[in-house]
Amino acid sequence: MIKSKQYLFWSLFCILLMLIPFRPAKAGEAKEVRVKNATPDQTTNPVIKLEKPDSMHVLRLGLAASDPGTFDPHFAAMSQDRVVADMIFNGLLRYKPGHAPLIEPDLAESFPGSEIINGKQVWTVKLRKGVMFHRSPVTKPYELTADDVVYSFQKASDPKRSAYAGEYSGMAFKKTDKYTVRIILEKPLSSILFLPKITNYASGFIVSKKAVEVMGDELFRTQPIGTGPFEFGGYISEAKIRLKANEQYFRGRPLLDGVEVLFIPDLGNREHGLMTGELDVIRGSIETGWTKGWKKKGFSVDVHGVGQSMIVYFNMTKKPLDDIRIRKTIAWALDRDKFLSLSAWVSARMCIQLCHHSYCPVVSPKMKYTAKSTGWGYMFCLWEYSAHYCWPWY
Repeated sequence: MIKSKQYLFWSLFCILLMLIPFRPAKAGEAKEVRVKNATPDQTTNPVIKLEKPDSMHVLRLGLAASDPGTFDPHFAAMSQDRVVADMIFNGLLRYKPGHAPLIEPDLAESFPGSEIINGKQVWTVKLRKGVMFHRSPVTKPYELTADDVVYSFQKASDPKRSAYAGEYSGMAFKKTDKYTVRIILEKPLSSILFLPKITNYASGFIVSKKAVEVMGDELFRTQPIGTGPFEFGGYISEAKIRLKANEQYFRGRPLLDGVEVLFIPDLGNREHGLMTGELDVIRGSIETGWTKGWKKKGFSVDVHGVGQSMIVYFNMTKKPLDDIRIRKTIAWALDRDKFLSLSAWVSARMCIQLCHHSYCPVVSPKMKYTAKSTGWGYMFCLWEYSAHYCWPWY
């Protein structure tokens, strides 16, 4: 198996904090979100309004989008949706900030362990205590429990309520006590395949059971409630989202008082906002040389990932891939460096290979012998989808 990582190129350009302080965002038109059937005991403030922040420590982030798709993290597929979801919600595990793809515990107090019970694989998750959900228009802040985790994954596994339901096929979710959840798998998975399903990505985000049940899925898509470092503060259509610091965040209050996410599809406008100081961070361009130009202007450039991986799998149940000699031959024949050079992403790089057969630029006697000795001669072909791959050896 050959695995090559292709980093999703997201260039963030930051004004040096020592030189330029944060400025308050401009006031915008308020948009109200009213909750139907909300009773006085459910909320003390059923109307959410955008208000000009009092603090100077508000980060203004310009994204290359005209509008968010959804605030429901289980439907978040676009980059602008995931940026917001990652600040509002948490997963049981998270990709370690600045060190992806390393994973560490988040809402879970430790990595889950697995065992085989009655022929099924069971992963046991112990939750942190004292993690609080944000206030919503219909619920007061309350402590995260196993009920919320089970509810979140049941929602995530429902095709009508999640875009990633297929990730949880053949899984069941059970509460064993207030802070313990068991995830039961029909077919066992290795940790490298299972753990990403409960991280802060795709449908691994944990939502507030109480808030979703009272508001309903439709309203929750416009009023997200999680446990993350920032709370939803309001939204102006096709303009911006305002987030405010979560004073009860279990990792400690954020250093920022808030974040404003502005939707600016035009790159030139984002660049102008950065140059004038109206924006603190923008999503840049993948064009070669663009990052160097902004570094020369004195801006900080952060090129980071992992956004996605490109993986070549061998289906060992099909001929001739059931023969390890054929798999070795293909591994030798694939030029990984060539693949990287063809990538549009400047930050693409090789990740860990699970095989130990490097590309051989010359058809060596060893490679010829390996292919010929399989009985397939000097050429074998694989049909996959509409592509026709052939490996000839002359």
